[in-house]
Amino acid sequence: MPDSPPPAPVRPCKICGHDAPHFGRCDFHDNARLNFGFYSRAINKSGVMVDYHACPQCGFVFTPFMDHWTPRQFAQLVYTRDYARLDGSYNGARAGKLANILTLAFDGMLDRLRFLDYGGGPGITPALMRAFGAPDAHNYDPYASDAQRPQGRFNVVTCLEVLEHATDPRALAADLLDLVDWDNGFLFVGTEFQPPDMAEQKLGWWYVTPRVGHVSLFTASSFERLFAGRDLRFFHAAGNVHIVFRQWPAWAQGLFPTDVAGG
Repeated sequence: MPDSPPPAPVRPCKICGHDAPHFGRCDFHDNARLNFGFYSRAINKSGVMVDYHACPQCGFVFTPFMDHWTPRQFAQLVYTRDYARLDGSYNGARAGKLANILTLAFDGMLDRLRFLDYGGGPGITPALMRAFGAPDAHNYDPYASDAQRPQGRFNVVTCLEVLEHATDPRALAADLLDLVDWDNGFLFVGTEFQPPDMAEQKLGWWYVTPRVGHVSLFTASSFERLFAGRDLRFFHAAGNVHIVFRQWPAWAQGLFPTDVAGG
């Protein structure tokens, strides 16, 4: 395990640059659970402490713990053989649900739209989409060693359970922004926003799980600042579903009606 960065009373916020005081520290294994068929259990403490900071300006909570890790270190310490057990929906539940949502929403148009699942691991979502009748559905996981960035722009770019893993969220957001056809498409992001009582829960919140790579924890304000500057609009459908668009496409009524999305 690499040494923790030396504790610092203040670090610059990765989103807005404001001074972000120390928020707390937790064990590398805190809140992590091994999932089995119908049950899960907590894993033992690691003895390695991870420091988080919270920005008073935009609310972003983050740790610098993995900022300088190599791909090999991530593979050995986060994305291990046990990762699918630690992230219980990794092996298909999340991908299947997303593919179902998209095929129901865009039934009759699947062969005319370009889809990209960003950070989609083994590519289950686009494989299902193609099986359901979307020939132009692709997977791109920039964390994979053999990743090849796709060409062109896409009508629908999905990015589920990826943003919280970003040690450099601005770089990841810039990459996403360049993949969306903003004149005729949108970005669909899945990440949990902090609960209203984050100041009380602190690092006891279940989503603070450094063992599975959760290093960036967003509020609505920090999320919207991250994608600011391109005349974009935002629709937060739930605490973990966030749509970024310029003008809501007429063909997207099956996902959210215009009067709901605010297009």
